[in-house]
Amino acid sequence: MIYPMMLKFAMLLIAVPIVIQVYFNSGLTYLLMRRFRMEHKVASPGALIGASNFFELAVAVAITLFGADSPAALAAVVGVLVEAPVMLSVCKLCHSTRGWYESGLASPAKTNNNNNSEVNYADRNGLDIIGFGFPGHLRPAGQIH
Repeated sequence: MIYPMMLKFAMLLIAVPIVIQVYFNSGLTYLLMRRFRMEHKVASPGALIGASNFFELAVAVAITLFGADSPAALAAVVGVLVEAPVMLSVCKLCHSTRGWYESGLASPAKTNNNNNSEVNYADRNGLDIIGFGFPGHLRPAGQIH
């Protein structure tokens, strides 16, 4: 039998890493999107998708495989109950920082000292610095097509 105090401690052990992971992953995704000059309407959903754990599926699988009284089901249910309000707070944070985010996109273009041309993340083939191509509608702001 699980005692109530042990149950509360177990839920805390499950919840704290989930909160840290969601805020870290969404923050990293949001900042990287800004760094690569993606539009805010792409970066906000990207931050949410990057932090999502898909606990809804985990609940169904845990209950089906291990039963409703299992520790796996407890972990999955706690995950859903923690993730939902945390993701809503990430959504609010992305919405409230839209002005800051877009001010980083509107910064003046840097110039290259050698030929005084605009510095961008694309080479002649339209590939970004990591080697992934962006379709025209997803190309970071300020790139030459």
